[in-house]
Amino acid sequence: RNENCAAHDSATSTIFLIQAMKYANARSTREGLKPYYKFKETNERGPAILSKGLYIIGYYDYFNLYGESEIQVSIDSTSKGYRLPYYDEWMMLARGGDIKNKYSWGDSASFDDALKYARFYHCKSFYETDHVGQLLPNGYGLYDMFGLVEEHVLFEEVNPFIDHDGGPSCMKGGDIRVTKEFQENPAQPYWKQINYGYNRSNNNSAMPGGFRLIRNIGNNAKWSEVKSDKE
Repeated sequence: RNENCAAHDSATSTIFLIQAMKYANARSTREGLKPYYKFKETNERGPAILSKGLYIIGYYDYFNLYGESEIQVSIDSTSKGYRLPYYDEWMMLARGGDIKNKYSWGDSASFDDALKYARFYHCKSFYETDHVGQLLPNGYGLYDMFGLVEEHVLFEEVNPFIDHDGGPSCMKGGDIRVTKEFQENPAQPYWKQINYGYNRSNNNSAMPGGFRLIRNIGNNAKWSEVKSDKE
């Protein structure tokens, strides 16, 4: 749109964590790839990170196949199928190759500069957002890393945020609350939450949002070899 991106879709904004994982598996299967996530009934009560690649998450879905409020999720490390990015991976993708500027659009603290890359206060309704790809991409050619919708990310082994209570995931990216009027309130500067450090807890895996899928395409994939697809 606007000669920036060929996509005309709006971004999903009401998907739970387990639904994003199931979609990743379904897309892998559709493309002949081994699914990345494995699901199993559990008596554990979480959500929690049990070990690297082993999680307990809340079972929030249209269909509760196991009749439980939590479910165990493990990863298949041999899979090159689609998956959610880990927190550090999302940060690397969001920076778009930049290692020195404070924001993805540079060091400018101008809200107008941010609006060239990030669309805030995006929802037309609870189920409908603005179209993807209308603004400028980052250095990796990725659109809407900031603004538009929040995205599910996982913590690979440790959740470093004290106020997240060790939860296995959080939300990165957009925030409907950001408006020009809100940003210009000197008592409540918002840059700290829309730069690379912005995150929202998803402790019980019940936060609805959007997601972005990646997959490794080589035995030792470099960042230039990681495929990213905003859903």
